[in-house]
Amino acid sequence: MIQSPAAARLAWAQSEDIRRRFLTVVLAVALLWGGLMTVPSVVGWMPLGPVQSANNLAFFVANAVALLALVFWPGGFVLIASGFFLAAFAYVSAAQFFVVHDQLRVLLFFPLVGGAFLILGSVAGWAMIAGAFGIFAIALGSGLFDLTPLAASTFVLTLTVTGVFFQVFEAQTGSALHTISRQNLELEAAARQDSLTGLWNRRALQESLSRHFEPPPRPLRSVGPGILSLAFVDVDRFKDINDRFGHAAGDAVLVAIAEILRTVLDGSDAVAARIGGEDFAILLPGARFAEALAVSEAVRTAIAGADLGVAPELGRVTVSIGVASSEADLGSADAILRAADAAMYRAKRDGRDRVVAWMG
Repeated sequence: MIQSPAAARLAWAQSEDIRRRFLTVVLAVALLWGGLMTVPSVVGWMPLGPVQSANNLAFFVANAVALLALVFWPGGFVLIASGFFLAAFAYVSAAQFFVVHDQLRVLLFFPLVGGAFLILGSVAGWAMIAGAFGIFAIALGSGLFDLTPLAASTFVLTLTVTGVFFQVFEAQTGSALHTISRQNLELEAAARQDSLTGLWNRRALQESLSRHFEPPPRPLRSVGPGILSLAFVDVDRFKDINDRFGHAAGDAVLVAIAEILRTVLDGSDAVAARIGGEDFAILLPGARFAEALAVSEAVRTAIAGADLGVAPELGRVTVSIGVASSEADLGSADAILRAADAAMYRAKRDGRDRVVAWMG
């Protein structure tokens, strides 16, 4: 499967959010575990020895600090997770040497390995497995485990198989998350694209305008939004085209005009949208009135002089264009939309096939 960079970024962001929330649960459970182990050992109900009792207390405090850090510094997720798993590995490793009467203490490595795979990924997971094998080998060689060769090999084989399972699970979930992210991006793009022409639709245009006019961050509040111009393009006598040649011919005209818009605007920051029926819009970020009028005139001339290839008897197709700019004290998306619309209707009233600027 070819991975889209945008889908990969979205998948990674979603994955990080899931892993961050899972780490919160892991830290909370580890904190509970630390409390359940610390209190009984301190009061003498569970004789773990002074060293491991101190380790329990240190692990409990480290979990509390990590949980607070994650709450107040979510951006430090990877660093916090790495610190937690290093502390947890040290804690579990110490148990192999200081709690020798617990014959099942090697099982503590299993949740640690699973958490590392799910939160930090396969590299961290396999590193935990390798470390667990090393600690187990040292403890076994020191005579701290009374295990048969079969029991020891069962632990090694089971932990290895556990790693393989988590490796496959991580790969499959990563692939599934990427597929879902790609599909979400495609749906999001489709929701902002006109199905006939492939241009932006009205929703995409209005969202872009709203973003342009929304208040900037507080340090830049005094700067305000930059200059932006907007042109409304309406196909003259489009109803006559539909009535004489049919709606298929009308659609062909719209598609041809959309292609002309792309050609004229190619290489600029301007973006074309079909906003309904035979109406188009051109968004011109950074363009002042004079530049927007020049671009609009180029669009009008290109359409009027084009052979749209729909029907020989169609003749010349023209458009009426109204242009508005935030340069003329239009400080909101609604204001510039209304101004461009009013200028376009004036162009139609003045005889069509012309560009008219909104003058207030």
